[in-house]
Amino acid sequence: MSKRDDLEPQARELYVIHGLSKRDIAARLGVSERSVHNWSKDDKDGKGTWDTQKAALTSSADTFHAELMSLGADVARKLKDDLLDGRLDKNQVATLDRIVKTALNAWKYQQKNPPTRGLATPEQRRAELNERIRERLGLKA
Repeated sequence: MSKRDDLEPQARELYVIHGLSKRDIAARLGVSERSVHNWSKDDKDGKGTWDTQKAALTSSADTFHAELMSLGADVARKLKDDLLDGRLDKNQVATLDRIVKTALNAWKYQQKNPPTRGLATPEQRRAELNERIRERLGLKA
């Protein structure tokens, strides 16, 4: 196995999930920044570039608490029906409690760490910023 085969999955995780910079990843793994940069742009496994994966992860995390609350509402309706039928299951109550607590924690996290950008990749954000700068400077064609 090559060094890339050994280290690229770990580097991808550090970037996409843990948010480390490419420079920090290179230092941590003992490889050049250029190698990490090249790995991040390569879509050899069909999962997209690292930036694409990070944007998708951020997007799904933004709606996580809403999906949990929806699931909690479904469980609560079932619990209500079961209670009316006289067959309350304590495990379902515990499940609903865990769902609601997890959803609230996800919502609190999202409030503390609101998404600052949409699904745009860094390249798209850079192009948008360059366009704004050109416009402000009167260089827009």
